[in-house]
Amino acid sequence: MQTSSKFPLQQSVLFLLLSIFMLSNSFADAPIYESDSLVVTDILILGTKKTKDHVILRELTFQRGSVISKQNLDTIERMNENHIFNTHLFLEVNIESRILDQNEVSFIIVVKERWYTIPNVVIELADRSLNEWWYLYNHDMKRVEYGLLLNQYNCRGRNETFSAMVKSGFSQQLYASYEVPYFAKSQKSGLLLVAQYIRNREFALTTLQSNELSYLRRDDFIRQRMRFDVRYSYRPSISNKHSINFSYNQDGISDSAAQINPSYLENGSNKQQYFALQYIFETNKTNIHYYPTAGYYSKLELVKNGLSIFNDVNHVNFSGLFSAYKPISKKLFFATQLSTEFSSGRNQSFLLAPNFGYHGIFVRSFEYYLIKGQAYFLNRNELKYHLLSHVLDLEFITLPKFNRIPIDAYVKLFFDDGYVYDDFHYKSFNLQNKWLLSAGVGLDIVSYYDMVFRFEYGWNNLKESRFFLHVNKAI
Repeated sequence: MQTSSKFPLQQSVLFLLLSIFMLSNSFADAPIYESDSLVVTDILILGTKKTKDHVILRELTFQRGSVISKQNLDTIERMNENHIFNTHLFLEVNIESRILDQNEVSFIIVVKERWYTIPNVVIELADRSLNEWWYLYNHDMKRVEYGLLLNQYNCRGRNETFSAMVKSGFSQQLYASYEVPYFAKSQKSGLLLVAQYIRNREFALTTLQSNELSYLRRDDFIRQRMRFDVRYSYRPSISNKHSINFSYNQDGISDSAAQINPSYLENGSNKQQYFALQYIFETNKTNIHYYPTAGYYSKLELVKNGLSIFNDVNHVNFSGLFSAYKPISKKLFFATQLSTEFSSGRNQSFLLAPNFGYHGIFVRSFEYYLIKGQAYFLNRNELKYHLLSHVLDLEFITLPKFNRIPIDAYVKLFFDDGYVYDDFHYKSFNLQNKWLLSAGVGLDIVSYYDMVFRFEYGWNNLKESRFFLHVNKAI
C-alpha cells in the first residue's frame, strides 16, 4: 500500500512515546498493603561458592529492617527470585520465608551457580543469518568464520565479565571487553570498556533496486573497522538504568569500493573517523529478561555521531523501543513491541543510515532484504501457548551445572508491520515508503544459559513465504 511521502518522523516518535506512557500504566507494579506488616530480621544466602553476597542483596526489593506485607509474601518471593535469576549468574533460584512471630520474618535464598568460565570454538557465518547463508548462498562453507572466544563471567565473584575473541576465515576480528557493573559502594555506578578491530575480504557494499544486498569481494582485505568504547552506567533502582557511552570509530574501504558506492561512507570518502556520544535510558520490569512472559521493557536512545573534532560525520539519531508482555491465562501469552528510529542527516551514508535488515530489526519474512532510509517504524506481535515444560536429567554427566537441562516450548502466531521512510537516497527503491506486512506460525524452544531457538514460517505482502531459524527471542 503506497502512502504519502509525508510519513513524518515526528509522528513515529510521538506515537511510540504515547504508547509507552499508556501501556506502561497497565503494567504497574502490584500495590503493597500496609496491614499485617512484617519486619525483615535476617536474610540467609546458601549455595554460593564464588558470588559475593552483596551481588544478590543488590537485586532484592527488601533488606534487613524493611517492612513488608504478610499478604504479599508469596508475590515478593517470586518477584525477587526473578530479579536474582536475571543477573544471569545462576541456574536455579529459590526463596523461602519464615515468619518468626507475629511481626518478624526471615528469608532463605538458595541458588545454584552457573559455570562461569566458558571457552568456545567460534563458528560463525559471514552473512546476516543462517537463513540467508542457507538459501541465498547455497550454504557455501567458504563463507564460514572461525576462531576462539573466552567468556569469563562473574570475575572476582562480583558479576564482572571479561570477554576476548580472535576470529579468522572469511573475515578477521579481534575483540576484548571488560564490564564492571558496580565500582562504588552504593552499587549504582558501572563501567564497560570495549576494543574491536574487523577487516573483511567481502562486505555488503550497496543494495539493488529490489532491496537485495549487493556484495563486493576481493582476495585482499577491502574494508576495515576499528572502535573503542567507554561506557558509564548508573542504575538507581532494580528496573531503571542510565548509560552514557563515548566511542571512537574509524571506518575504511578500498578505492574501488568507494568508486562503486560513493555514499557508503560520508562525503564519498574511502575513510572516515569520528567520535560519538550516546545516551540510553532503559526500564526493564519483565519477569524473565531473556524470555519474558509478563511485564514490560522500554528503551530510549540518543546518539550524536561526530563531535566537531573531525569533520567526517555530523548527525543525530534518536530511537525508542517498547515491549509489553501480558499473560492471558496460565498457558496463553500475548507480546507486542513498538520501535522507531530517525536520523537528522539527509546526506546519510550507507553504513550509518537507519535500516531494516540488521541486528534483528526487520519485519519477519523480510529477512533477506535491506531497507534503508532516514527513519523507520516497526511493530511486532505474538500470541503464544506454553506447550510443555520439562527437565532432562542427564545422569551420565557428573557436573551438576550441566546434568539438568530445563526445556520450555511455545507454539505461536505472529503478525508484524513496518515502514521505512526515505526522501533522499532510496525513495525510488521497491520497499521504501511502503507498509510491509507479514504473518506466520512458529515454535520457540527455551533452555538454560539463556538459549532461545525460534522456528518460524511466515508470509508477507510480497506474496513470499519461507521457513526461518533464529537463535534469539523475537520480542
